[in-house]
Amino acid sequence: MERNLGELLNKLRREKLLSLRDLSNKMQLGEEGHIYLSKIECGRILPDNETLKNILNALDSVNRLEEFTEELKRSKINNRYDDKREYKEETYFKTLKKRKVSL
Repeated sequence: MERNLGELLNKLRREKLLSLRDLSNKMQLGEEGHIYLSKIECGRILPDNETLKNILNALDSVNRLEEFTEELKRSKINNRYDDKREYKEETYFKTLKKRKVSL
């Protein structure tokens, strides 16, 4: 299965146990920053190189900049955006918290 830049960023963010709002706050993107980041992760938009660097810096993964920059060059916007695909941040983190409590 081919992955795009947004999916790779989503995986990296989840590995760091950060919500989109947390990442947005770290990047100081303002009240609606999580919406912008969600659009990147869903593949609706591609970030520019500077934004990509800022995202990786906020994820403490700036050492992977070259890898992600190469992926950005290969990524294409899928104009057939699936409206049924939505990011359910709250569900993901509630499940994660339940797992931690049960361990």
